[in-house]
Amino acid sequence: MSLKALIIDDEQALREIICEVLKHMQIETVSVSSGQKAIDFFLSNGEKVDLIFLDVNMPGMDGLETYEQIRRHVPEHPIVFMSGYDAREEVEALKPQAPYIFLKKPFSMSQLMQTVKEITP
Repeated sequence: MSLKALIIDDEQALREIICEVLKHMQIETVSVSSGQKAIDFFLSNGEKVDLIFLDVNMPGMDGLETYEQIRRHVPEHPIVFMSGYDAREEVEALKPQAPYIFLKKPFSMSQLMQTVKEITP
C-alpha cells in the first residue's frame, strides 16, 4: 500500500524539501501554501491522504485553525505539526484526536524521516 502525504506550509522551499524526502521514502505528496488551500483540498480529496504535515505559524488561517477545520473532514489522520517556535502547548490545547507529533523547525532530513516512521503504521 502506498502512502500519500499533504504538506501545508507557507514556505515553498520547505515544502519542496519535505516532498523530496517523502518521495525518497516512497510516499506520494501533495503540497499547498495556506490553510485555506488545505481546506479546499480536503473538501474534494480528503480521504486520499494518509499523513498531514502542518505549519503552525502561517499568515491568514494559521495552522491551529487549519487543524480545527481539517479534523472535521478527517479526524483520525496522523499529523505532524511544524513550527520554528515551541508550540507544543498550543497543539496540546487542541486535544488532537489523531496521532500527532510536534516537529520543531529547522529539522534535519533524518529527523523528518524518523518522524514519518514513528507516526505511520
